[in-house]
Parts: sequence; C-alpha cells; structure tokens
Amino acid sequence: MKYTVRHSCGHSQVHNLVGPGKERDRKIAWLQTQVCTDCWKAGQKKAAEATATRYNLPSLKGTEKQVAWAIQIRADYLKSQIARIENDPRTEGYRPTMIQALVEAVASISEASRWIDNRANLTPIIAPLYEQAYQRLQSQS
Repeated sequence: MKYTVRHSCGHSQVHNLVGPGKERDRKIAWLQTQVCTDCWKAGQKKAAEATATRYNLPSLKGTEKQVAWAIQIRADYLKSQIARIENDPRTEGYRPTMIQALVEAVASISEASRWIDNRANLTPIIAPLYEQAYQRLQSQS
C-alpha cells in the first residue's frame, strides 16, 4: 500500500509499504524521524563536495551524472581509507605521509568513469599510485 509520510525535514514523500499492519506502522514511525530521499541525497552530495574541498581534490571529467556519482564514490573511498590509516596502530608515526600519499593518489584520477567502473574494487587502481606518491614523499623527507 502507498502511504504519504511527512519526514523530519518537513517534506512529504509517498512510500510503498507492505507487510503486517504493526510492521507498516513501525516503518512509518521510523520514516517520520528520517529526512526525505531528496534531502538525504543533497546531504550526501554536500558532504562529498566538502571532502573534495577539504583535500583540495580536482574536478572530475565526465557527464553531469557521472561526476555527481564519482564524487560520492571518491569521497567515500577517501574517508574510509583515511579512517583505516588513522585507526591502525602500525601506522603510528607514518600517518601524515600516508594520508598525503593517499590524497595525491586519489587526486590523480580525474576521469569520473574510472571511479564508477572500478567502484567495487579500487585497490588495484589506487595502490600503484599510492606507492609512487609514498616513495616520492619518503625520499623528500
């Protein structure tokens, strides 16, 4: 059945909910505490753009849709890898260089299609670029 739900952002959205009445009621109550799909997407886009700005990442090349999607993939990848570096006790003392090398490797991929096509496994694409950047930064120290 279709239900119109007023979300926490103030927007209403139609949702198709099925199942027992209790489950539908619980789902509606939960949806009312969440922002609508459009607001959620806008928030994700804003966060991805903030990541790109924070790390001074270059613009991506591709269609408007490709770029929007690839910016999100790139930001998610970068944030997850930085978190991995920061949470690994073995990286103590190397973190700034490792993060700088990661950012340089990520920044070197400017085609949106490469981010999209390899989104399921970016390691084979990023690893050699990271290694080159890390070695260069180590030799400069």
